[in-house]
Amino acid sequence: MTSPRPGTKAHALRLADAETSLMTRHRELAHITAALIDKEAEVEAQALRIQSLEAELAEARQALGRAQGIVDYNLAELQSIRSSTSWRLMAPVRKLGQLLGR
Repeated sequence: MTSPRPGTKAHALRLADAETSLMTRHRELAHITAALIDKEAEVEAQALRIQSLEAELAEARQALGRAQGIVDYNLAELQSIRSSTSWRLMAPVRKLGQLLGR
């Protein structure tokens, strides 16, 4: 297909169509660019949120470790008490107290 000769009505119409198409593509590109900028901002916000949650998780893990240490210590203390001679000797007194409704 040959191009219309410059200066003809067909040439002017073809140029107008090309210009309209170019403007449409330019608007589409502007919309896509704006959407991309919005998505990049969302990704950045999500990355910051992830960092914040990771910091919270690290703090929670530290708190859990401290709590587990306390539990372990208390269980060891309880085991120590229950295995002591005085605890075993006082077992009948505790049982009698339970039977009497104390």
